[in-house]
Amino acid sequence: KESFASDAVRNISILTLDENAYKIIGYGSQRLRNFETIEAEDYQNVRMHFSTGYYVNYDEPDVKTFVFQFRALYGAEPNTYAFLGHDVASYFLESLNSYGRNFIYYLEGHPSKMMQSNLQLHRKENGGLMNEATINIVYQPDYRIEVQ
Repeated sequence: KESFASDAVRNISILTLDENAYKIIGYGSQRLRNFETIEAEDYQNVRMHFSTGYYVNYDEPDVKTFVFQFRALYGAEPNTYAFLGHDVASYFLESLNSYGRNFIYYLEGHPSKMMQSNLQLHRKENGGLMNEATINIVYQPDYRIEVQ
């Protein structure tokens, strides 16, 4: 519930204000970032870490280039699906170019950092591949947000 999460994060944030008392690092679900009643300053105070499957860092040069090109071509802002389509197409076309027709056998264990998500594929018992990569969003006390 949003009210419980908001109270918890605010109370933990208060504990961090005394530099000699507690050294706290918070870890939370991506859902917390969507709660409107939690102040960003509280995330900064507890150095909150979120793990997510996708996140677009608009400070990255590749992202800026993609956004400018997308705007010029379509006259609109790229949405999640535009980034996803670009990432997936680029990944598999580069794999096809590098490994040829049997590229699917070479994907496991080759991590890839893309604009919106990361890929680190691992083969499952049924022979399929599963992406096990995440993106970590870290709120820093100096009001920066790092993407790892």
